[in-house]
Amino acid sequence: MKKSYIAVFDSGVGGLNILESLIKDFPSENFIYLADEEFFPYGVKTKEELENRITKIAIKLASMNVKAIIIACNTASANSHHLFNIIDTKVIEIITATAKYAEKNSINKKIGVWATNATINSKKYQEALSNVLACYPVKASDLVELIENNKLEETIPFVLKHLDEIKDADSLILGCTHFPLLKDIIRNINPKLNLISSNIPVSIALKEF
Repeated sequence: MKKSYIAVFDSGVGGLNILESLIKDFPSENFIYLADEEFFPYGVKTKEELENRITKIAIKLASMNVKAIIIACNTASANSHHLFNIIDTKVIEIITATAKYAEKNSINKKIGVWATNATINSKKYQEALSNVLACYPVKASDLVELIENNKLEETIPFVLKHLDEIKDADSLILGCTHFPLLKDIIRNINPKLNLISSNIPVSIALKEF
């Protein structure tokens, strides 16, 4: 059977930003998108819960004979490394790609990371950014459900608090697929901050594959 689809999966609607970019960058490819809203939110689940859920989803997608599985969710990516020993399908997780891109594009090599509590607790971004001068990891699960429910105005107090936590960073990794929806709010507060989402890094990784 010809492998004719690329699968993109996220915990909710946030990964649609990445899907939109991939469709533009790969117009001749076909995509399947899986939003795991039944298990949402991922960021407050235990490592065991996440690994079990991700394994179940990856095996299901692999059974559909896809060419590649893109894990658009940062929390899922942080708990996905066991998949390489379970399925033969190519898996692209976005943390490594995004961290590499951020390091290349930061001028002062001081980078903030906003991500879910589970992603920050996994230390995957911290490890991927171990060569920069400073990494400021921020637990920002308090933003996710507000964004998912389209309550963007209510995020402003949390955005202000989390911006204070990244100190002198010149770049901020939006380490959850929901967070690019806050770009306008962040830029109104700090227009000089280099905001890095995973769209471009994922496209680069997929092109390399």
